[in-house]
Parts: sequence; C-alpha cells; structure tokens
Amino acid sequence: MQLAAYSQALDETLGIKIDCAQIIVSTTEIDQSFILTSEELDRYRIKWLQKIRRYQEIKEEEEKAKHILKELKQELENSGDDLSSSDVSTEKTDKANHCPATVS
Repeated sequence: MQLAAYSQALDETLGIKIDCAQIIVSTTEIDQSFILTSEELDRYRIKWLQKIRRYQEIKEEEEKAKHILKELKQELENSGDDLSSSDVSTEKTDKANHCPATVS
C-alpha cells in the first residue's frame, strides 16, 4: 500500500504515472524481489484512498465535537448558574458521624 501511496503522490505532484513497482529485499542469505503490476497498484491505491477518506471523516467528526463542546461551555458560562450556590455542601465534616460503620 505504501508503494501505491507513493505512486499516487508522484502522479498528483509531478504528473508521473507509475504503472508497476518493485520491492527488493536482500539479506546475506537470500535476495527477493516482489513486483506489483498495474492492477495490483490500482487495488492498493484504492485501499490507500479509502484510508485517507476515513481519516478525513474522523477529523471532521472531531472538529464538530470540539465545536459542540465549545458551544456548551459558552452556554454554561453565560447561563449565570453558579454551582457553588447549589444544595451541595462543600464543608469538610467527619463522615463517620454521618454514616457509621456497623461491625458484626
């Protein structure tokens, strides 16, 4: 897929059409060569473009979520509600007096 991405980049930036690609692996024990035909490159290019499309969709969803959170935060700030005046006590107390443990 990486070779297909490179061929796509060369086509878009330089106008060079790549119709085959080759991977060469060489070790001290063996040399190997993998050739990708035009059809194989096209298949991998489609997979690559699908990944790019999905990435863009995810980024758009993240931006929408950030925007919604920002709006909610502004609404909370502008609503004038002060949570410190609610019924929730912030005083420190000895919790043992409020909820004594029972030992059997």
